[in-house]
Amino acid sequence: MLLRFVIPVRLTAAFTLIAFAAACAGPTPTPTPYTDASTDRAALEILYHATDGPNWTNNANWLSDRPLGEWDGVTTDAEGRVTELLLDERGLSGPVPPELATLANLETLDLGNQWAPSGTPNELTGPIPPEIGNLANLRSLILGSNQLSGEIAPALGNLTNLKALLLSNNRLSGQIPSELGNLANLQYLNLWGNELSGQIPPELGNLTDLRFLHLDENELTGQIPSELGNLANLESLGFYTNNLSGEIPSELGNLTNLQFLHLAGNQLSGQIPSETGNLVNLLRLDLSENQLTGRVPSELGNLASLHELHLSDNRLSGEIPPELGNLASLYYLLLGNNRLSGHVPPELADLANLQSLILSGNRLSGCVPDGLRDVGRIDFSDLDQRFCSESPTAPGTEPTTPTDASGDRAALEAFYNDLTVRPDLPNWLSDRPLGEWDGVTTDAEGRVTELRLINRGLRGRIPPEIGSLTSLQVLDLGEEWDQPGERNLLDGEIPPEIGNLVNLVRLDLEFNRLSGPIPPEIASLTNLRYLNLRTNNLRGEIPPELASLSNLEELHLDRNELRGEIPPEIGNLANLRVLYLGSYESGEIPPELGNLVNLENLSLNSRLSGEIPPELGSLANLRILNLGGNELSGQVPSELGNLANLELLYLWSNELSGGIPQELGKLTGLNHLVLRDNRLSGQIPQELGNLANLIELDLRENQLSGCVPDGLRDVWGADFDNLGLPFCGGG
Repeated sequence: MLLRFVIPVRLTAAFTLIAFAAACAGPTPTPTPYTDASTDRAALEILYHATDGPNWTNNANWLSDRPLGEWDGVTTDAEGRVTELLLDERGLSGPVPPELATLANLETLDLGNQWAPSGTPNELTGPIPPEIGNLANLRSLILGSNQLSGEIAPALGNLTNLKALLLSNNRLSGQIPSELGNLANLQYLNLWGNELSGQIPPELGNLTDLRFLHLDENELTGQIPSELGNLANLESLGFYTNNLSGEIPSELGNLTNLQFLHLAGNQLSGQIPSETGNLVNLLRLDLSENQLTGRVPSELGNLASLHELHLSDNRLSGEIPPELGNLASLYYLLLGNNRLSGHVPPELADLANLQSLILSGNRLSGCVPDGLRDVGRIDFSDLDQRFCSESPTAPGTEPTTPTDASGDRAALEAFYNDLTVRPDLPNWLSDRPLGEWDGVTTDAEGRVTELRLINRGLRGRIPPEIGSLTSLQVLDLGEEWDQPGERNLLDGEIPPEIGNLVNLVRLDLEFNRLSGPIPPEIASLTNLRYLNLRTNNLRGEIPPELASLSNLEELHLDRNELRGEIPPEIGNLANLRVLYLGSYESGEIPPELGNLVNLENLSLNSRLSGEIPPELGSLANLRILNLGGNELSGQVPSELGNLANLELLYLWSNELSGGIPQELGKLTGLNHLVLRDNRLSGQIPQELGNLANLIELDLRENQLSGCVPDGLRDVWGADFDNLGLPFCGGG
């Protein structure tokens, strides 16, 4: 993900020092009558031997008869009882001995490492002894950046005086104990960078003194508890790179002291709560790499202190709110790879401190405000737009012999007059400038650069005069399901004159009733990045000439009446990210598709036969592979186990045979696996039980035998009852 700063790690040192200060405050501890200074000495001697004390980088006075307070890293009170044990970065190795629990007056235990160690890192191993939970006076427990493993003991929930619990960057596993919700005085909780699983305990919402909560880079699942909205003192909240799902709780908008909110790299869905705009102290908001939908809330424009806004790699739609231009302190604005549309707001040019602006991978139109020219890092080379003061001619393309704005007016009039149903399109056929006609965008010379008439209820044909709009960059006459209006139903053939639109970057004619062949002249549109002709009545074969569209990133031809084989030349489209084919195509899947190394989504639902090419296992960026509903035969290639980024694998309703390859168990990011209605046989590989992120599994209507691996018990979208096989562990 672009420009992600590991805030929890970088701040660990600072928060550790604050935690020490907090730990030193408070009433003098009452010694237990069952231990004394001699017991403390014995416990420290055990620690020395258990952690290779002779090789510590500083072990001054250890094991000597000097007072314990003179041993390196040890602080004692007036009675000689140990109150602080600060042995960070001394080169300790081995297990943490449970005998440390006899240090009854201990307030600070620091056996960790800083994020950037200045000394010799400690390398403690094994579990955290549950006996540590007996240290009733403990205020700071710092064991970060070791190699500790095992589960976090629920007994740590007994440390009711604890203010700092820092266990980050270890190998801890299992669930976060709900008992940590008993730590009423806790201010700093950092469990970042472990292997923790399960859900976030809602009991953490009881920690009303908490200022720092980071659970990033674990394997947590489930929803974010709304109870966390009770943490009124929270300043930093991080859950990035987990497997969290569901919506972002609106209650997080109550955290008005929050400065850092990091939820990136999960599977969060739904809309961004408008209440996020209440977080007026926020410096960094990172919601990137999720599945968020809906509009960017205009309320985010209230975040006057914000330095960074990361919303890339979601499914956000609608326009960029002009209110973002109010964020005068903003350094980074990352909105790439969504479904945003409309113009780039001129208000963004008011962001005088902006250093990075990422907008590519959206459906933006118009031009880029000239006030953004001086932004240090900007992805204009990947955008379809130019600066507003520049010519619309695409780079590297010789301009066609221009017509003037009057020629564009005549072409639009011909388009309107050829409609058999003429909806009310404001200002059309008037003498108003073309840029004021509904759905029309023009450049500084008045030439038409965009024609967007989605959901206008258009009926009729596309006239050949459309080819006169030689400055056109966007032609969108399709449908947006989440936009108001009536579906267009244009008919007739796509005019070959459309091949004259050499500046065209986006052509979207989906969900009409267009018929006839796909004109091969489309291959002349060498600047085209997005071609969507899906859900029409197009006939004939897929033109192999489309392989000339070297800049094409998305190709949607599904749900037509196309026949014939898939041209192997499609494998030459090196920039292709999305390929949807699915009409009546036949023949085999071309192995050349394995050359599409940038492909993220491959969906071929037709009448294809033959075997699945093992070359598809080379598509390292693939997230979706949908080959369901074909007539494919042979075995499932083991090479599909190489698709490390795969999230969905659909092979349903084919004639596949043989066993399920155990290599599929390596697809640790897989959410959906559907193999039903084939001829698969043999046992279900135990390796499938490793697919911890699986939420849909369908293996019905095959010839499988044996038992279901116990690791699949918790897949909620699995129909094991109809599969007819028991779990391997019984039950």
